[in-house]
Amino acid sequence: MRRRVFVLGVDAASPKLLNMWMADGKLPNFEFVYEKGASGTLESTVFSHSVPAWTSIVTGVNPGKHGLHGIFNEKGELVSSRDRKVEAIWNILTKYRKLSVVINLPATYPAEAIRGIMISGLLSPGEVGDFAYPTFIKPWLKKVGYKIQPHNMDFLLFNKDKLLEELFRVARKREKVVFRILDIVDWDFFIAVFTLIDHLQHFFWHYMDALSPYHNDPWGRKYHSAIFRGYKFMDILLGKLLDKLDDAVLFIVSDHGMMPTNKYFYINEWLRVRGFLKVKQRSVSRALKDVLGFLVYSHIDKAPIQALLSHLLRHDICFRVFGHSYKRRRAELVEMRDIDVNTSLAYFSPVHQGIIINTDDEGERKRLIEILSRDLLNMNYNGNSVIRAVIEREKACWGRYSRSAPDLYVIPQEGYDLHEMVNNLSVLFGPPLKGILLRTAGHANHSCNGIFMAYNQRLIKHCHVRGPTVYDITPTVLHLLGIRPPAYMDGRVLTEILT
Repeated sequence: MRRRVFVLGVDAASPKLLNMWMADGKLPNFEFVYEKGASGTLESTVFSHSVPAWTSIVTGVNPGKHGLHGIFNEKGELVSSRDRKVEAIWNILTKYRKLSVVINLPATYPAEAIRGIMISGLLSPGEVGDFAYPTFIKPWLKKVGYKIQPHNMDFLLFNKDKLLEELFRVARKREKVVFRILDIVDWDFFIAVFTLIDHLQHFFWHYMDALSPYHNDPWGRKYHSAIFRGYKFMDILLGKLLDKLDDAVLFIVSDHGMMPTNKYFYINEWLRVRGFLKVKQRSVSRALKDVLGFLVYSHIDKAPIQALLSHLLRHDICFRVFGHSYKRRRAELVEMRDIDVNTSLAYFSPVHQGIIINTDDEGERKRLIEILSRDLLNMNYNGNSVIRAVIEREKACWGRYSRSAPDLYVIPQEGYDLHEMVNNLSVLFGPPLKGILLRTAGHANHSCNGIFMAYNQRLIKHCHVRGPTVYDITPTVLHLLGIRPPAYMDGRVLTEILT
């Protein structure tokens, strides 16, 4: 009998929230799959970001082999499908003359010429250029109003009602496209990623979290259930899929989870204070401007002030002025214009999302790794540990392209996130605010734990899966489709879920 596999990607779905709402009986379709199929907590890539994690899910290898460590490549440019160094599952299936449908996967622009259909996702420039293959589907996508994500989302962040409306509109359009293709295409492998929950958690977590000072903000009380509405949307969609898929094997996966952020840890400022990082000489006026800017920035986390700012920034002229200033400052941070990388022993790179150790002496590198790891793990704030783990590059990824990774990945504890800013004031912690996002995001960051579920009445056992990783999805899908996974893959076939 012919086998088919459908992968429902629920970007950033949190096992903690999913389990809580399933236990309350609020997500009956997820609960059905949990009770009848296989499930477990899916371990993400060390840098738990959509680009490396989803790329590992569809290639079966770690970022040291597929080459996508984050959203930037070595040149500081946004990564694209051309930067991926190994075949994805759809390339392998094309060789076996199996038809794939790929919808909204990050870093798949430009869309590849595969046997099937591809609609690009995160990091696409929009619904333009080679965002879809074959090209004749582009007029249809435009006709149905398909969007990769809401347009002008930075501006929408300051009008929560319109933002919610647009996020759900984009999700409904994507759902419509998925089910229309299900009806008309004779596919073997189908993967569709929905980013609704990821966006909702980034933008509304602080309203849901009872421990957040924003939870009882009168202006935000109506958004307490915004995130749950996203999970409920996906639960209803899942129910429709269960009715539609018949004999296909269903996988439900998230690339990572989500956790709250209450404080930013200014890691480059910590490195400066410790003597590892050197800043460039600045004029007195520039230094004074930066200090005053940081002092203002670090004190605007009071709800009334942010409510006023959000109100002002809904006006186009105010938003344009603020946006111009933010983008200029953001470019300075990403390009590390304030940091003297030539004389610094170590610095946190926003491009690499980790610490770069600036020495060619391997012995000195090991010594610095030992010192930094020890001191970071001993960091505390008000008696609470700040850093959960410090992971060396060699343990985080391996392969031909592992040298593109940072020397150290720093993984914060729940409640903390890292910020690359150097404030020159020895201030190591600040509010969870980030540039143009103000109070609208920064209150949640990615965790390494995603969700994994699988269901098929005939082929999948009811069981709890121990230790599945993002590398295991492609080998298991290939096995189900009768194809031997290539030996270079890092993942394994999850044989324990198979009947």
